[in-house]
Amino acid sequence: MNYFTCEEISSALNAGSKARNDIAKIMSNMPEWQPIELHRCWDIGSPIDKIRSIGINRRDWTSVVQTTKNDDVLLIQYPLAMYPRVARQAASKIRAMKKHGIKIALFIHDLDSMRGVSTNNDELFLGLADVVIAHNGNMKALLRERTAAPIVELGIFDYLPTCSGALPDSLAGIDVAGNLSREKAGYLYEAAQKLPDIPFNLYGPNYSGQNQNGWYRGSFSPDCLENRMTGEFGLATCSGSYGRYLAINSPHKLSLYLALGKPVFIWEKAAEADFVKKNGVGYTIGSIFEMVEIYSELSDGEKEAVSANARAISEKLRSG
Repeated sequence: MNYFTCEEISSALNAGSKARNDIAKIMSNMPEWQPIELHRCWDIGSPIDKIRSIGINRRDWTSVVQTTKNDDVLLIQYPLAMYPRVARQAASKIRAMKKHGIKIALFIHDLDSMRGVSTNNDELFLGLADVVIAHNGNMKALLRERTAAPIVELGIFDYLPTCSGALPDSLAGIDVAGNLSREKAGYLYEAAQKLPDIPFNLYGPNYSGQNQNGWYRGSFSPDCLENRMTGEFGLATCSGSYGRYLAINSPHKLSLYLALGKPVFIWEKAAEADFVKKNGVGYTIGSIFEMVEIYSELSDGEKEAVSANARAISEKLRSG
């Protein structure tokens, strides 16, 4: 039998759970795979909450051990949606399962060690994997130095539709969706000072700008974000260490834009830059200034060409 881990559905106003929930939905439609539910305890909580999570996590993984049998396959969505120090409890359970011939597939959502998170379990869980599913070729090359397990490339995340309403008819400007904190999106605050006429549409939490340009449109659940985004392009980039993480990571916001049929601008050194160029679904850029120059010079015909390619990719992403 084949099993996969899934977590309780989150209602948080971010896309942190969207990729995990989509993987669970897609795999639930495959009769050869069965879900095993784990609790989600990864938000910042009180010390009492963290202590309680120890018992929750122990019960969850005891159930996993009891459910799986000799020679089964267990796909684990990683990192576990649990406080990192508590999540380490699962390692002993996984080792016990492996002694009974159970194979472990590790589906990577994030590598905390590569995005500056000091408390992480990457080495521990990579060492337990019999096969690893990585985002792309860049991540695969990095992981090859850290695990002897076979590595499969995902390519790009699917993005299942969540909105029942109609998408906006009139599109203009460039959408930016995600965490809008200065740490992650510092380039936006610099652009607001130097390039106030950029037609940005910003969606997400932690925006601390003055919004004098009228860019900020609010923070919404992923379940209702799709039919609020009015840009004709999407922008997939970040600042600082998060920007460098794009060199190995496949950003879920890229899948969001393409699932909506929007072509994209993406940092030229991002791991998914090759995907964008190969499929003709947008443009690679070295800076926001270069994006502004390209965007301002695009003809209607050029916009329609990349939009048509994005719509073709959209059908695949939205169907899983």
